[in-house]
Amino acid sequence: MKKSRKLICQKDNVYLFPFLEDRLLEKGVVALKEKRFENARECFEQLNYLESSHPQAKYGLAICYVELGDYDRAEHLTERMLEEKEGHQPDVLRLYLTVLIQKRKYKKALEVMDQALNDGELPKDMQQTIDHLAAFCRLRLREKDSHLDDGPIQNLDMSKYLSELKEQPPEQQWVAIQDLQRDMVKEDLPDVEHYLLSKNGDPFIKSLLLNVMQEKQFNSLIKVYKFGQTCEVNLNSEELFYGAFAEDVKQCLIRILGSDNPTLCDLAEQVWGHFVIAAYPLPLKPEHVELWASACCFYAAEMSGLDKNITEISRLFQVSSPLMKEPSQFIRKIEEESSAKN
Repeated sequence: MKKSRKLICQKDNVYLFPFLEDRLLEKGVVALKEKRFENARECFEQLNYLESSHPQAKYGLAICYVELGDYDRAEHLTERMLEEKEGHQPDVLRLYLTVLIQKRKYKKALEVMDQALNDGELPKDMQQTIDHLAAFCRLRLREKDSHLDDGPIQNLDMSKYLSELKEQPPEQQWVAIQDLQRDMVKEDLPDVEHYLLSKNGDPFIKSLLLNVMQEKQFNSLIKVYKFGQTCEVNLNSEELFYGAFAEDVKQCLIRILGSDNPTLCDLAEQVWGHFVIAAYPLPLKPEHVELWASACCFYAAEMSGLDKNITEISRLFQVSSPLMKEPSQFIRKIEEESSAKN
């Protein structure tokens, strides 16, 4: 039921705020994209109070709960949305399953997936996702010594686990990495270090492992092999994925492309986000923000078939076109080789 959109101020004077729901939704979505999850949560909570049947408010709020680690609220909210058929059901179901698996409620997740498949109302791509997640849940249940739905997995063969992870679908890889955030212990480090130095290890999984190790405060120097090079990472002090420099490149793309060519800007941002995870910790030389932004824009334009030559883009970003060639080639190499591995 929609509640009154009023703010009562001095001496019973009432001021109306037209379109307040639209403004809150817009602010919440922007904050969510910028990973300001506390701000997004506040916007979606206000929107949910003003209009309790607003599906976007509930879904946005559920995402915020997940990102902020409040899995109990996320579970309750998404479960209720499914029961009341609120929001885009495949998205709600995917988020609900993510929460259940994050909480290690594998049996309950399997029950929900079986019911969803029996209903026969899911799009084809979602059916494939559920098949993958169901296989993952059954695997994790077999690996556990206990019948309980919580607690860490015991006696995990880390070497075998990592070698098989590359062959799994993206959804399963993501969930598995989430589990490693809880399960990995220092005794696993030799297996993890061996994987990081292996020539066949997936570059994205290696990056995610580095992130897990830093979050768990495994303070040490770690060597990583990627794309024919071996580099050293100091988990105790180093910002992963190029830190502030990567953010500066992203902001440069937004500043130069955001208004005049938002489509190319979005694509270039996606390319850059993909690239920094795949390439890290290989050195980016020279560390010149506009140069890497222009190279990323050039690759994105080529990939999308836009008519943008290197001279035109170099002028747009005010860099030398000859200097663009090396970072452009490096981005192409990383993108093509990392895509071939997946």
